[in-house]
Amino acid sequence: MTNQSAPPGGQSPPLTQQSSELDKPINRGAKRRQAAYVLLGGLWIASGLTAIGSQAIRTLLDGQTPVASWTLVTLTGVIWIAAMFATTIAAPVCLTAWRLIAPSVLLGVAAIVWGAEKLDSSGIVACVLAVAAVVVAMSAEFAQRAVNGLAFKNERRFLLRAPGAFALGPMQFACAITSISATTAIVAAANARWIVCVIAAIVALPAAYVVPRVLHQFSLRWAVIVPTGIVIKDPLVLNDTILAPYDQLRQLAPAPLNSDALDLTENALGLILELQLVQSTFVAKKDLRTRKDFGYHATGILFAPLSPAEFLATIKQARQHDH
Repeated sequence: MTNQSAPPGGQSPPLTQQSSELDKPINRGAKRRQAAYVLLGGLWIASGLTAIGSQAIRTLLDGQTPVASWTLVTLTGVIWIAAMFATTIAAPVCLTAWRLIAPSVLLGVAAIVWGAEKLDSSGIVACVLAVAAVVVAMSAEFAQRAVNGLAFKNERRFLLRAPGAFALGPMQFACAITSISATTAIVAAANARWIVCVIAAIVALPAAYVVPRVLHQFSLRWAVIVPTGIVIKDPLVLNDTILAPYDQLRQLAPAPLNSDALDLTENALGLILELQLVQSTFVAKKDLRTRKDFGYHATGILFAPLSPAEFLATIKQARQHDH
């Protein structure tokens, strides 16, 4: 990585300001996060109430054996309560919980649509509301609210976007396999279909152990704005956190296409930011393919916060307070 010398006088110039509109995303982001929280809670409560009032769903359950019907009702209730807790409590683990619950919700909707002979209006509304709740729970606004729930008062956390290799496919597939296999094992046991139960359990048990732990690492990947500078915490890519004090920041701006800065994004989709430092800093980075560790002395770092415009605006505001 090419080192860059400090500017004359030993002082770092101000951060790059790309637009006079940078102040607006802070307020807009806060409003969207609050709206996502209220909307998700409303959708989830409404979906449960309308499902209870659906004659078609009750008829579908009545067609099962008593044990199977009781198991399905209990399983649905546990999932609904878990999702409600994950909605009302702001914490990174709640983001992980919703990412695990979402496939079960979609699986339940598909089972209702497929299994019911004719859905009544309440059943249709319940399914639509449940799918809408999943969409909101997977939004950037809900994710930002979750990761900042346990943040200190003087810090702002910005979730980092998932590496490109995980964003479109593997993460969703792993969550779906975990939810489907676990649900299938429980329902098959309730219907005394032991061969299906054993096969599903063989898949579900290791998946239930591994997937939540791996998935939770994605909820702990943050770029954090603190009073002294920027902290990048990424247990998936880094062996240690990176601290960039404000007096060491040369420039922070959208990365050019030909940037030679150290890439921590792992081909994440969307806008990439480039952090340029006055002096090089040591970065202990993991290779996601080989899981080997490598050390770099870097003056430039690429990272991908989920809301880059709001991140830049918040940094600008923090720098003004710092001065």
